[in-house]
Amino acid sequence: MTYKGGYIANYGSIPKTALPKKLGGDGDPLDVVVFGAPIPRGEVVKVKLIGLLELMEDGDFDGKLLAVKKGSPEYNVSSVKELNLNFGDVVDEVASWFENYKGPDSGLKVESIGDVEEAMKILLASIDAFKATNN
Repeated sequence: MTYKGGYIANYGSIPKTALPKKLGGDGDPLDVVVFGAPIPRGEVVKVKLIGLLELMEDGDFDGKLLAVKKGSPEYNVSSVKELNLNFGDVVDEVASWFENYKGPDSGLKVESIGDVEEAMKILLASIDAFKATNN
């Protein structure tokens, strides 16, 4: 497997979430891609959800929430389509990067790019799952 280099956007996880197996997750915190200026590692920032990158890895769901950083120029958009239109297809570039960053035989495939409603559904279910296992 050939690694294709560093992340092309801010990448991290949502605190106090756990994507449950019933939604295809592995119980880990939800991954999030945050568009905007670089964010220092470990920093927690406020974001607005705009969509969901629906990735499959070797047949298992590996969703990535898509968000824009509060205070950034990107924060003025409300959807993936609007972000791509105003910022040069950045979501499409991130989707392509995730499909290819581990090399051609990685088993990663973008199934679709969901809207904010789909992202919120996954987020809320993950918050509930975290609460259920940490009370």
